[in-house]
Amino acid sequence: MLGISQKALRSMPIAFPEFSEQQRIGELLASLDDKIELNRKMSATLEAIARALFRDWFVDFGPTRAKMAGTAPYLSPDLWSLLAGVNLREAPRRIGDHPHCLLRLHGEADTAIGRVLTREEYEANYGVEGSYREILRATINATSLLFLGCSLNVDRTIASLAELKGQARVATPRHYAFLPLTEGMDREARRAELGAADIHPIWYPPENHDQSIEDLLISLIEGGFHE
Repeated sequence: MLGISQKALRSMPIAFPEFSEQQRIGELLASLDDKIELNRKMSATLEAIARALFRDWFVDFGPTRAKMAGTAPYLSPDLWSLLAGVNLREAPRRIGDHPHCLLRLHGEADTAIGRVLTREEYEANYGVEGSYREILRATINATSLLFLGCSLNVDRTIASLAELKGQARVATPRHYAFLPLTEGMDREARRAELGAADIHPIWYPPENHDQSIEDLLISLIEGGFHE
């Protein structure tokens, strides 16, 4: 049987990359492994969010019951943790214990509790400049975010997430946003703007907001979205 002797094999020259290049290859492979695992976790998180939203809105009819009772939309406490204003600081810990969290990043316009519309309200809720960014940093270490009902135009949230992405040494979580595709919008420019903050827009027609959101949640539950 023809073959190569060990002596001949040992005498063959074998080229290896420089050690520094080997290190870079190892770092790249490790980063890819981390990103694969991160994407798996994000998919599971988004599916769980969609299931909880769907159950609360379309099975338990939380918003409908609240409207009939003349109260604010109700979120079942066994499904959700609701955090706003200064309580956002608890988000990283609460997400670890209770993954279905609704974060009202700027509160509600009709109540002063947790509302962030002015600089004074920002400082009252988040403290010194940069605190909001650090809250987001700690939060996205635990999960990705799904933005609902957010315009995400010129916004401190986008600026903070873009800054965190620029500072990151490893891949940051990808976030998602359900956004209306309004007439005249430059979709590619808008996608690039949001992409700087690792936010992936999922467009829907603005004519029927409620039905579109329901359809998107069902799609997310049934298998997610594809590029």
